[in-house]
Amino acid sequence: KYTYITGQKTETEIKASDTGSGGLKDIKYYWEETSGNKSQETTQAFEDHPENASTKATKDSSFKGFLYASAEDTVGNKPENYATFGGVIIETGDKHNADNHIDIGVPDSGSKDRKGNPLYSGATTFSIKVYDNFSGIKSVEWRVSAPNDKSINGSGSLNINEGNLSDGTWSKNGAEKNIVTAVSKNISVDGNSDDCVLYVRMVDNAGNASEKSISFSIDKV
Repeated sequence: KYTYITGQKTETEIKASDTGSGGLKDIKYYWEETSGNKSQETTQAFEDHPENASTKATKDSSFKGFLYASAEDTVGNKPENYATFGGVIIETGDKHNADNHIDIGVPDSGSKDRKGNPLYSGATTFSIKVYDNFSGIKSVEWRVSAPNDKSINGSGSLNINEGNLSDGTWSKNGAEKNIVTAVSKNISVDGNSDDCVLYVRMVDNAGNASEKSISFSIDKV
């Protein structure tokens, strides 16, 4: 499970204690990406051998994986395995913006309006696909607006929490542990207006946002 997701530099405090008479010798830690790549192990030594001690592990770049830590006392006692509190994801704005996160499927209309946008003779259906393969999707909102036919106007939103979708009209197309990485939905539009707009905005679990819109017209007369 991913327990901590952010879009910024993170600093994690690692605490250890030794109730024996020797005290703590050191705390060791390393970062391991989901790909299997490991950072160099860092050792924080304690010359005064305290009973309780802590150190801080910092990550200031995009990362997806786990932080592992262990402590050793002065006589060599240490846990059999390194401890971890769960998965960490850091998706910076630069990392987010390097990828496409929204696809709007536009049906072939066979015609164009005066601005070169698709021109339909009747109702049509657009497909929305939203992706975030790094930190996962937190929310999606969409709206359709038309200046000449308010019956076309519509909107909706989707919130995702621990893999659960708030709106059953959306499909979950991808997931990893407790994050959702891909969702989709069809939007049907009917009416009679030029300059219609379908707008979609998504936010990932790290707080980064992407948006996309398409323009079209419907002429039934």
